Amino acid sequence: MLSAQVERALRHHKGPVRLLGDRRGGGAVAVYLFAGQAGLPMLGVHAAGRFRGSGGAVLRLAEVWRLSRHLDDLLRQAGFKPPPQGGDDGRA
Repeated sequence: MLSAQVERALRHHKGPVRLLGDRRGGGAVAVYLFAGQAGLPMLGVHAAGRFRGSGGAVLRLAEVWRLSRHLDDLLRQAGFKPPPQGGDDGRA
């Protein structure tokens, strides 16, 4: 179940939409690529939570790269161990 904000934005995406999490559980995130102003590629990120509502951001590719670096750092600080090839849950 996606919020109306996410559904409107998804009408303009190109390529696959990646959905992570479960909104009924703790929350879900939708990530997708679309053409922004002047046809430049941008990434849409929308999060919807059971108790906190929803929000979103549109990021330029350079911002996405910086965000991914910050997420990598946070995962390392949390002791996340990369899964073997093909896995995605990080459990040891």
